[in-house]
Amino acid sequence: MDPVTAAALTFAAIAVPTGALGLSIVRRSRQCREKQALVIDRLEDCLTLATDWVWECDTEGRFTYFSQQIETILGMPVTTLIGKTRREIAGTPSSSATVQKIETAMADRKPFADITYSALLPDGTMRHMRISGKPLYGPDKTYIGYRGIGSDVTQQVTEREAAQSAEARLRIAIEGIPEGFALCSIAGIVTMRNRRLGKMVERAGGHIDREPTLRAILTSCAEEPQAIHDYLDAWYTRVAKPMEFRCRSGLIYVARTQISPDNSILLTLSDVSEQRRAQDAEKRLEEERRQAQKLEAIGTLAGGIAHEINTPIQYIGDNVRFVASLLPDLIRLAEEVKKSEDTRSLEEAWSAVSGIVGAMDLDFIAEEAPLALEQTLEGISSVSRIVLAMKEFSHPSLKDPVPFDLNRNIENTVTISRNEWKIVATVDLDLDTTMPPVIGLPGDLNQVFLNMVVNAAHAIEDARKPDLGVIRIQTRQADGVVTISIADSGCGIPEENLSKIFEPFFTTKDVGRGSGQGLAIAHDIVTRKHGGRIAVDSIPGEGTTFTITIPLDCSTLPQYQTQPETLSGDGAHGQTAQVSS
Repeated sequence: MDPVTAAALTFAAIAVPTGALGLSIVRRSRQCREKQALVIDRLEDCLTLATDWVWECDTEGRFTYFSQQIETILGMPVTTLIGKTRREIAGTPSSSATVQKIETAMADRKPFADITYSALLPDGTMRHMRISGKPLYGPDKTYIGYRGIGSDVTQQVTEREAAQSAEARLRIAIEGIPEGFALCSIAGIVTMRNRRLGKMVERAGGHIDREPTLRAILTSCAEEPQAIHDYLDAWYTRVAKPMEFRCRSGLIYVARTQISPDNSILLTLSDVSEQRRAQDAEKRLEEERRQAQKLEAIGTLAGGIAHEINTPIQYIGDNVRFVASLLPDLIRLAEEVKKSEDTRSLEEAWSAVSGIVGAMDLDFIAEEAPLALEQTLEGISSVSRIVLAMKEFSHPSLKDPVPFDLNRNIENTVTISRNEWKIVATVDLDLDTTMPPVIGLPGDLNQVFLNMVVNAAHAIEDARKPDLGVIRIQTRQADGVVTISIADSGCGIPEENLSKIFEPFFTTKDVGRGSGQGLAIAHDIVTRKHGGRIAVDSIPGEGTTFTITIPLDCSTLPQYQTQPETLSGDGAHGQTAQVSS
């Protein structure tokens, strides 16, 4: 039997993909011997077109036949390969143990299939080959060698090794991430994670199953698992909104999920417990500083408020004593009238009453007594107004915005600070009477207005102008924005100081007159707590205007939103997924 016919029969017998047609043709040739020549011709074409090669070797393992494809793969003519062993052609294979399996199978005259080995060729290139073979027997059943096929799988092996190398590098990179990390399928099944995630889950009081899912990991950690279920049950886009949750152990974690381009889910788990504690401590410190500044301002005003209350109290006391001095005569007069009803004649009664009345200055009493009572009522009203203003001004700080009367707050501020400005200025109020209730933090804004008014009074005093200064306060609202303007005719602010006035502890006042925190705190209250801004316009020697703008409704700001976190993203890619249990 010639090599081509033998190769065709072997090619059909081992049923490789490229020999499927050959197998069919061989079967036909067995049925129709008259078509054998055509079958052989077709098989020759198949062998020529196939990417695999056919080989034969003798009982000593020396090759006796190769199809032409071997020349393309090894880069050597077939004639130079005939008579050589596998090791002589390929040198020492890098996978010698695999080659040993081939040699052992051939020594035992057993078939073998799909054995892959790597070999360094004489030209220095590394080739990866997969071969199959079966024992070859002559017509008399005598063992004469092996026949088989081989294929070049260098590209597949290289790609697989590259993928394995990339995965190894990925694992190294993942282990270097300071956060917990997991790579999940689109169904939420964890396919890869770092050790850091396991430690974080353990510290959180959770656990990781043998076949973990994203849902199981997070819910095992969370103090409120339902929040995690809500988070994962929501549809989301490629970049989900981070979710912060409290763990069973009291730690605070932030989970971030993202869908990668290959539709894998990336989870990063961060421990923000220390950050939140630091933020809470910073907030407490800031609140203590603000409260201290508020108390300092109230302390500064205390003397003036006491004076403002003392003045009406003094004339209330004087008027009450005046009215009290009239009571003895009035009581005596009433008693004489009562006696005359029973025991005295009309002449005696009239004589007694006339004597008392004559001793009293009725014209003076008629003129002064009503005036004294009127002044007393005015004094009581003045004291009540000051006390009420102080009560409203000292409104405790709130965490969440509430509706309040902005104009009334400004009026109260002007009232309690009167002693600061009444000697050096007049206050001109231009308040928008159509102003609806503002939703914000009234106690904090009171502090802002007080700082501004006191600063304006000090600026006017420092200007040392011959006439009284003017402090103008104006409020306006339009398109959901409130504008408060506080202007003074004081000394102004030098241009080089304009960029520093909102810095903490910056002040140009004398020691004991200012701490340098007022405007810094005012800036924080307006910008951070109310989402507004403060603009300043000053002309040295002429005056300064502070313009405050805040939203009419500050409750819509992000820091006051208390809705549960949901998975909502930017929708940039429109890809959605749902994590299973």
